[in-house]
Amino acid sequence: MKRLLFLSHRIPYPPNKGDKIRSFHELQFLARYFKLDLATLVDDHKDLQFLSRLEKICEKVAVFPLNPFFSRLRALCSLFSYWPLSVRYFYSPSLDNIVKYWLSVKRYSLIFCFSSQTAQYLPLNDIPFFMDFVDVDSEKWFQYSRRTKNPILKIFYRMEGIRLRRFEISVAKKARACIFSAQREANLFCRFFSDVNRVYTITNGVDFNYFSPFRHYSSPYPKNCFIILFSGAMDYYANIDGVLWFVKNVFPYVKSAIANVKFYIVGRNPSSKIKKLSDDPDIEVTGFVEDIRPFYAHAHICVAPLLVARGIQNKILEAMAMGKPVVCTPQAFEGIDASPDIDILVAKNSQDFATKILSLLENPLKSKNIGEQARKTVEIKYSWERNLSSILDLINAI
Repeated sequence: MKRLLFLSHRIPYPPNKGDKIRSFHELQFLARYFKLDLATLVDDHKDLQFLSRLEKICEKVAVFPLNPFFSRLRALCSLFSYWPLSVRYFYSPSLDNIVKYWLSVKRYSLIFCFSSQTAQYLPLNDIPFFMDFVDVDSEKWFQYSRRTKNPILKIFYRMEGIRLRRFEISVAKKARACIFSAQREANLFCRFFSDVNRVYTITNGVDFNYFSPFRHYSSPYPKNCFIILFSGAMDYYANIDGVLWFVKNVFPYVKSAIANVKFYIVGRNPSSKIKKLSDDPDIEVTGFVEDIRPFYAHAHICVAPLLVARGIQNKILEAMAMGKPVVCTPQAFEGIDASPDIDILVAKNSQDFATKILSLLENPLKSKNIGEQARKTVEIKYSWERNLSSILDLINAI
């Protein structure tokens, strides 16, 4: 059995946020066909308790804590270099050393890099590597630049976008395969990377057995209320920005039109701005929860009001798998292979968003039908096993 080195900028377990969901399923899939070594960082020390789970999958696991203070300092120092700040934030001398040591004593057939931040650890020799960019991260920084009204941040975000795009191109030129989670990401990348024959789309999946609407879950909500749910890491700019926009521009209209409606924001590390939203008695900010499924199961509607979005929104796939109707912005929908108005509702603006929410709350049968169709769609199109099998085809081709 061939040996593969898997590099990840964040420990792939537990799979409780977008990048970790994808990296864990890739790791688990590849371990069935290769002797696998994992070298990674951990930015939440609580995740170290799950190390044994990864050791059951991999032959060797090296995990190094990421110190936020030194990571920020290293990122700031890179202002005076050609490095993107978001790449150098994830640099660890200890991780660099273990990768160099393993490469000197082991023979790897392939290095699998998850997220562009891991490319800085690649050796200068000829070991082939695959780069799972996941998304075009540089575009996200350009989006931040367009969204912010702060002139200093506008310049900073744009500069980071330019540096990161230059870095993405340099990495892609050396990779055997450049992988993206959605076709629109691959198409965007091909606009500025000419070797389109090395650009591939391998989309995400859903664990249908885990995210199942056919299990019993105790309700975490108060009785006799209509529940609108947003789920996601609440220290992430795009989620914060989207939720604040929803609360300011959509939720007041919904509340004025229908009684007993509550908005639940479920996700770890809520920022101070998000915490303050709970001053409204109709808004609940939960922070981290052990199990998101009861919140999905008993919500009436799930929303994804993102104005900045890249790749595939796992929160949408999970809600659809749980048989829930989803209302989202066009930005959040772009990576999803589903039919608007049949599998999911896509809102053009704040007024349309509120109108679509009300149409579901006022018509339970419509809500039920969309939720059931959503479940069928993800079952057909978002199987991890089927989608990840493309990786084997790419590996066998090298």
